[in-house]
Amino acid sequence: VAPAAACPTRRRVGNPTNEAPASLPEAVAAALKRRREQQPDATIIVPEGPRTRKRVRVAPPPVAEFAVGAEVEALWEGKWYPGVVAEVVVELEVYYEIAWADGYYQNRIRAVSRSGEKLVRRRAPAAAVSLPAAAAPALKRRRQQPTSAVVAAAPPPLRAAAVTGDWCVVGTHVEDSDDATVRGVITGYTTGWREVATTTGSVVMIRPSKLTRTTLTDEETARCVRPASHKDYVQARIDGLVRFSHGGREFKNRFTCADGTERRQFVVTATHVRCALCPDGWSWSLETDILMLLENLKNHCGQTSGQRPSAQLHRERLASAAAAPPVATTDEA
Repeated sequence: VAPAAACPTRRRVGNPTNEAPASLPEAVAAALKRRREQQPDATIIVPEGPRTRKRVRVAPPPVAEFAVGAEVEALWEGKWYPGVVAEVVVELEVYYEIAWADGYYQNRIRAVSRSGEKLVRRRAPAAAVSLPAAAAPALKRRRQQPTSAVVAAAPPPLRAAAVTGDWCVVGTHVEDSDDATVRGVITGYTTGWREVATTTGSVVMIRPSKLTRTTLTDEETARCVRPASHKDYVQARIDGLVRFSHGGREFKNRFTCADGTERRQFVVTATHVRCALCPDGWSWSLETDILMLLENLKNHCGQTSGQRPSAQLHRERLASAAAAPPVATTDEA
């Protein structure tokens, strides 16, 4: 008895080359081969079974046309304004953080509108010669606070160094653009962050795009010192990190009691960080990684989430301590 012929419609499973089965007629096999060669590169055939296939189109990832520091023009409220790319954000779409020509404002602009129109374009060379402060958009701007009368009167020339972060070097006098009370000197940096020793003695980590130049007095500069010992450095980082609102009042790690005396929520000892408000043994070892340590402190005081039972108790004790005269401890002294 002759063996039965293979079904011409059956597709071999596990065929990585997607070649036509040998049982198909030559004309059908050639047509199938041409069809597969004409498929676009972004189309992938995913086998779902011996007789079915599914086409999945893979969109290419977005690519930013301009790099940080590029001199561009951005469309805002129907008008084109000159600026410099301060930051590039690539998510599902491309966004540019544009620092406008006045030196004190910036906004995040989508690279391409949903209709396909470019919202950021390269600036003509003639526009880069002189840019008055009025060349920035006037509505809905996110303000970077002017740092001093001198800077406000004569902003630095618009160039890549003014916004890309290459001026954010150790020793530069800076100010937080979102909080004018945070002023200090850059003492170090990591990828995407600058370490700033402030005039209040704390140490904070701020992104370069959130910093503006300023001029400190000699007295202010003398207070901006990075602590030398690990214990004092951790205390300065905690003082600069802990900050939240409770009961209509803002609390930092160092808060003021009703009689005007200053007290800390977290106190650093030689070996541990101790909560000065919670007497039930809340402490953390100094050997813990500092980022994990700071995150644990934020969780405990409710800065990350105030719904934890320990955070609620901590805040109740904080409100009580802020309304009553403090009781000094050996560690705080």
